[in-house]
Amino acid sequence: MSVDARRSAHVRYEDDAVTAPIAIPPQARVAPWAPTQRGAQHVAAPVAPAPVAQIRGAGTPSAPVATARAVKRRRKWPWIVAAAFLLLVIVSVASQGPAAAPTAATGSTAAAGSAPAAGSAAPTGTTAPAAPAFVPKTYSGKGDDVVTIEKPEGTAVMAFSCPKCSGNTIVQSDGAESLLVNTIGSYSGKKWLDAQSGSTTSRLTIKATGSWTVKIGGLDQATQANGPVSGKGDDVIQLAGNSSTAAVTNKGEGNFIVQAVSGSSLFGTDLAVNEIGSYTGTVPLNAPALVQVTSEGSWSITPG
Repeated sequence: MSVDARRSAHVRYEDDAVTAPIAIPPQARVAPWAPTQRGAQHVAAPVAPAPVAQIRGAGTPSAPVATARAVKRRRKWPWIVAAAFLLLVIVSVASQGPAAAPTAATGSTAAAGSAPAAGSAAPTGTTAPAAPAFVPKTYSGKGDDVVTIEKPEGTAVMAFSCPKCSGNTIVQSDGAESLLVNTIGSYSGKKWLDAQSGSTTSRLTIKATGSWTVKIGGLDQATQANGPVSGKGDDVIQLAGNSSTAAVTNKGEGNFIVQAVSGSSLFGTDLAVNEIGSYTGTVPLNAPALVQVTSEGSWSITPG
């Protein structure tokens, strides 16, 4: 076997990559050949196969290099890992279900679209929601009784009626007004409750000889007026406008009293008129005001 043949037995090239050396068994080795030319003086010594690294021109032996096909096979693993990671992401997202709706911010965390912080300008064109109106409460009975009542905060209006009463008819409160009704016989009229600051009424004491009805409500139960107003008997008037005097008349017997509560009231209520019998006169009365009239006849109030 020639030197080149033996070298090829040790080294094989494939795609410019060097494979591992192939060992040659001792019995397969061939003795050095003698030249056939006459006169040859010596026999060529066998040539030992060169190390792989020397054939490739490297300074030191190197490890065997994998073939291109093996490299291709090894390069598939990054795609497998990427596909597995993508599958895990899809399964994780699907297991979480639909996105939860945003919850309201708590504590000091401000939520988008929440009310403006203190000190910031309020949106224009908006008004604060109105407080719910007090629903009037009605109580009824016969003869003497003590009634625990419900009323709105502040000043309220009481309407009392006893059309078939005879003898004394009296209504007292545990508030500042105390004596609300004091007459003989039938009665129908309105009185205010807690017009004075600090007064709180929670109970009424009734003395009557017949069936009666009490209705407790807010100022919307008062007679509404914006200008001249007239009536008969006791009444509560919510007088609008902008006036400082009023012409007042009364035709009847008994006490005739006109009281008013306005922004200019210095002592809770202003006593505009306090007479007995018929009356005609002009008195200070600043409107807007809440006015209470006590009369047994017909009366009129004309703001000036």
